[in-house]
Amino acid sequence: MKRIFTLLSIYLLMSCSSKENPSNNRMELQKAFTDMKFRQELSRHPKIFLKFWYGMSKEEFHKVVDILVAENVLVKDNDDAVYYKVPHFKPMLKPYFINNTLDQIELSQGNNLYDIYQQKYKLPGLVEKNIVAERYVEENSHYRPLPLYHRNTVKELPVCFNDKSLYSNGVKNFSFSTQSNKQKVLSKSPIVVEKENNVIVIEQSFSRIPLPSVTYSLSLSPEMQQYKSTHAITDEQRQYICTHSKYKITELLSGSVIKITYKSRLAYDRETEAYRQSVKAMNEALKRKNAENALRSEKVMVEI
Repeated sequence: MKRIFTLLSIYLLMSCSSKENPSNNRMELQKAFTDMKFRQELSRHPKIFLKFWYGMSKEEFHKVVDILVAENVLVKDNDDAVYYKVPHFKPMLKPYFINNTLDQIELSQGNNLYDIYQQKYKLPGLVEKNIVAERYVEENSHYRPLPLYHRNTVKELPVCFNDKSLYSNGVKNFSFSTQSNKQKVLSKSPIVVEKENNVIVIEQSFSRIPLPSVTYSLSLSPEMQQYKSTHAITDEQRQYICTHSKYKITELLSGSVIKITYKSRLAYDRETEAYRQSVKAMNEALKRKNAENALRSEKVMVEI
């Protein structure tokens, strides 16, 4: 009834305002009707994030973006990418649509945002993890212990540039520095925050970092570490660390990426139930296969 009354009021207002141009009236009436319908959709749907709701169309999504940009909650760049304004960060909003309707929203920079979620929802803290996936030591093909030349004058290098490292059959007299190859990661994954109308899923994945980390054995020696603590290494000296190192240590690293996804409670429950049914079906199929194998084994034993 209220909707009919609103439409009638809009129609009467348009009719009185410009009787000379009925086509304009129809366009304005259609626009007013579209705006009213959008406002109704905006107010009646439970939200999964900010003012976005599950099942909204792409057109409705962009209308809500414009509203939130005007409210200084979101910001858009020249490429129409949308960012959420939080202190010190601007994570990107990544909407996912299925059949032109919004399914979920993902926030980028989850590694930077996790502290905020941890404090707000009392989540477990991050833990340090060694991110070295592979490490191998090899003889340094550039090992050429030469004098230090400076403006055509030979200068004596400090004693610490004499590499005393030994490595044979995995036995070494130098230790790796692992502190720089640690990263804070989730203690478990996924972490699910269940709310009345929506669910926040925080999960992490690991991927290989393209460029390996290379360290030279001379830089790991206690003498070099001591020298660096009291002297500033010059550019001329730095280039000699490579040529005066007996070994090269290459480490392949894997980095953690934390993803934060907002879903509707209805969609999450549906996904969870579908996964539960899938696991149940797999377990039942495995039981049947094991029973068939056991029966077949018994039959063979009888025949023998």
